[in-house]
Amino acid sequence: RVGPLYDPRPRIAAVMVCLAVFSLGCGADPRERVSNIYELKMDPTPANVEALRGYLDDEDLQVRVTAMYQLVELGVPDAQQLALESLDDPEGFVRMMAAQQLRSFSSPEVARRLADRVIEDEESRVRRLAAESVAEVGGDVAIEVLGRCLTDPIAEVRKMCVEGLARLAPAAEVETMVRLLSEDPEWEVRVQAARALGLSGDRSAMSALEAAIATAKGDLETGPADLLQAHLDALTQANQQLTARLYEQTGQEQ
Repeated sequence: RVGPLYDPRPRIAAVMVCLAVFSLGCGADPRERVSNIYELKMDPTPANVEALRGYLDDEDLQVRVTAMYQLVELGVPDAQQLALESLDDPEGFVRMMAAQQLRSFSSPEVARRLADRVIEDEESRVRRLAAESVAEVGGDVAIEVLGRCLTDPIAEVRKMCVEGLARLAPAAEVETMVRLLSEDPEWEVRVQAARALGLSGDRSAMSALEAAIATAKGDLETGPADLLQAHLDALTQANQQLTARLYEQTGQEQ
């Protein structure tokens, strides 16, 4: 509309108000929204808890993670379900933090969903945290999936799976542990495999540990002394532990 009596200022003012509201609601600094989450958690009234839930669908991953984390920490009745839903988030960081939170819940569903992430997640950091958490949850599902992930292409994931099995069922995958001890390219994985064998109480592991100790002694003559000595010490300790376990078993049999 044009003409001498038309004043555009009211319409412009209305548009500016709408833009301001949109900016405050959707375009505000994520750090401000994270700060709001912490303030709401400090006073967890029903209204504030409901406001916290509103951040679970935020466009910013840090905001979503913080909201989920704080709601779980508050112990809301559906805390486990909230963490499980975050385990399916499109962002790996959110899935990783959800996996970390889920170790607090011991249920078959949690173990199964974490196991799925250990095997299927495309990001190694999520697989590693899921393996650590499923080992904390424990149970048959955890033992089975930790055995499957011993062949993960990423050393940190393999290492976490070996550690979990050593704690839950060190005798479950003796043959695989022996192979890792002799063939894995990462010495930290080999050390964890040795520790699992030391706890296994399986006599067949003795020759593998002795062979690894002999190899480590030879390497010590030509390689970096501190690192190789630590490797040798870990192998020797595992061998001693296995010897003690076998001795205990012999005494019990008698």
